[in-house]
Amino acid sequence: MTDKAYYRSVLSYRPIDFVPVLEKQKGNYNGFKAQDMVSLPYYRNEEGKAVIKLYYPKADQVVLMLKRRPWPMVKEGDYFVLETDLENGIQPVVVMVDGSIVVDSFLPVGIGHNQPFNFVDFVSDEDPWAEKTVPHGSLQSWQVFNSVTGKTDRLLVYVPAYYFDHPEDLLDVLFLQHGFGENETSWLSEGKIDNIVDNLIADGKIRPLLVVMANGMMYKTEGEDVLMLHSRFNEYLKHDIFPVVKKQYRCGDYYMAGLSMGSIQTSITVLEDPEMFKGAGLFSGFLSDPISGYSDHLAPERLKVFCEKSFLMRGIGDTDRFLPIFEKEDALMSGITHERKIYHGEHEWNVWREMIVDFLMLREKYNAE
Repeated sequence: MTDKAYYRSVLSYRPIDFVPVLEKQKGNYNGFKAQDMVSLPYYRNEEGKAVIKLYYPKADQVVLMLKRRPWPMVKEGDYFVLETDLENGIQPVVVMVDGSIVVDSFLPVGIGHNQPFNFVDFVSDEDPWAEKTVPHGSLQSWQVFNSVTGKTDRLLVYVPAYYFDHPEDLLDVLFLQHGFGENETSWLSEGKIDNIVDNLIADGKIRPLLVVMANGMMYKTEGEDVLMLHSRFNEYLKHDIFPVVKKQYRCGDYYMAGLSMGSIQTSITVLEDPEMFKGAGLFSGFLSDPISGYSDHLAPERLKVFCEKSFLMRGIGDTDRFLPIFEKEDALMSGITHERKIYHGEHEWNVWREMIVDFLMLREKYNAE
């Protein structure tokens, strides 16, 4: 098994593996030498240590915030280097250069906490989210008017390679939602959903499906106030997203899943219309809405009706800060058959990647019954 740094994201399709050192070029783009290039920003060395190497030739100090603690980097020429023990998986990184927080040019970039952030991601070749030599799907983008907010949002749709080779087939559709402070790119940049679906299809573990990712950070301003409208995502989905998806794609059955805030949107959407969806996934998730307190969708008969005809998966990490809410909501599912699983981890992408793999496999299990 080999480990490798994983860079690709929807924000920066390829990593900036090797970039000319502008201070040395002086505008001359001919005759590059090896010493004129910036090296890989992170990798594992021969001892298996994680090495993060960042190019800041004019800085005096660079400190990384990694795993909730500061790590001063060692200056080596034009670079600052950190060598440490770091397990596989995705880890957010905050880069502080001479006391100021920056978004590093060379590290991968995602969206979280309502802003761009850097991360590192060490992946094993055996991981379901690793990039492998298999048929790859495509990513399509649509501009969709959101009738709830009055704004135009971007809709991203993963389309498996199978879709184009079988023009008569209908494909199931998974509406997959991100968490608070993220956007429609997050399940690609951090979640690697495209790789996950590519690999599971290629391994014959799941049937091909479409994955639709929408911006769930719905809000509008009234005077000086900003009103969060996340609990009305079901209206946006029904009135604006569905028509686009149905018009552009050959759709079979519908599923929905989401993490954190996206799980709230999922539970509201599927329980408001329990006949429409064949499965739902709540990742580090909520049946209730602890943000707004909305609970009209939680009528016990709706939960029962949904779980009698469809499957419901609830999962959370064993050290997730929202675990007490998750456990409290167990009472709502008393006597109702559903899938419940506790994972090892926090409120983080390493857990959510595992959850989406399990959810996709459950889709196959319930379709086989």
